Amino acid sequence: MKPLPLVFVAVMALATSVRSQEEANAAPSGDATAPPAIPTATARIIGNIPDGTPPPPQPPKPKFIVPARDILATTTQQQGGRTITLNRIKPIALPPPPEPAPPS
Repeated sequence: MKPLPLVFVAVMALATSVRSQEEANAAPSGDATAPPAIPTATARIIGNIPDGTPPPPQPPKPKFIVPARDILATTTQQQGGRTITLNRIKPIALPPPPEPAPPS
């Protein structure tokens, strides 16, 4: 037998089984043993629906540029077809750390 008729028969059997379960679960409204009906909730969309336009591009990050006079030593190495350059620079003055928030 070809597989397509077997698939069709299996789908029909499954549909009949689901249909019979729905009929068995449906009880008359006057039946005291029937479980209470579950209220249905309506779905709500929270927020805006995107219209498909791409978001604006992120602004480029500022590049860290060290003046040549601040470079103390340079080491260059070759690795896997690329050149790696390490620069030892003068210490950079950083702003003071922010004051901790007073405990409340």
